[in-house]
Amino acid sequence: MKKLIFLSAILTTAFAFSQVKVTPESKDLNEVYKGGDKQLVKDVQNNFSTFSSEYQVNGKFILNFDLDKNGKIIHPKVLPEVNNDFAYAVIRSFKRVKNNFNPNMPKSNLALVLDFNPSFKSDDGRERFTETAASDRFQMRNN
Repeated sequence: MKKLIFLSAILTTAFAFSQVKVTPESKDLNEVYKGGDKQLVKDVQNNFSTFSSEYQVNGKFILNFDLDKNGKIIHPKVLPEVNNDFAYAVIRSFKRVKNNFNPNMPKSNLALVLDFNPSFKSDDGRERFTETAASDRFQMRNN
């Protein structure tokens, strides 16, 4: 019984810190992805579900990319520039997302914001207290 409780605690903790919030930065993404922005966000978040726990990253990263005439991702780049292993893993994971980009719609300068920030709301709706959450509240109060 103790092993079961310990294992469930570890899995819950790993999942809690492995969440990523995805925000489309390009207006063109809605028209080039089958299902639109909402489906793209869902597909990317599902693919990156355990990603941040592997690399222990925290913060926002921008994934820039272009689409060719076949709907394939070309010229992907992670900003700000970080460890090559991390950038390679982000690009590899993104390319594994269901390829639902419409063909015959080549686009350039598409972007997604990947927010690897563990300050998400818990199951009961309360926000966890983190440095980022505290600084956001402080800035909102002073505006």
